Amino acid sequence: MTIKSCVSLKLSNDVDVQELSSAVGLFSQDMYWNLANKSDNVLFSPLGIHAALSMTYLGARNETRDVMEKALEIIDIPDPHSAYNDLLQDLKDVIDVKILLSNGLWVNPASSLLQQYK
Repeated sequence: MTIKSCVSLKLSNDVDVQELSSAVGLFSQDMYWNLANKSDNVLFSPLGIHAALSMTYLGARNETRDVMEKALEIIDIPDPHSAYNDLLQDLKDVIDVKILLSNGLWVNPASSLLQQYK
């Protein structure tokens, strides 16, 4: 069952959640076709990868932010992080399971970060 079908089961009226669900679906398809060309066995968590990249999107600026927005298919979502919160709540309500996402980001010690991200 895809994320999109889970959310549509609830008939969510939240446009941002519907947009995010579609964005994750499109991102997943693109990622699958890129990975499938390199291997016969492909296993990945599109929601997990999309969520992790969305976290990095928070700190992206200028051209990087624009490119990430396009790749993540979130151009039309004003606040993707609030939409993620709502999406995960909708999934929990629809399929009655506990969804735990765990993502981490590791910074190269040679890189510099803005103070707010340290």
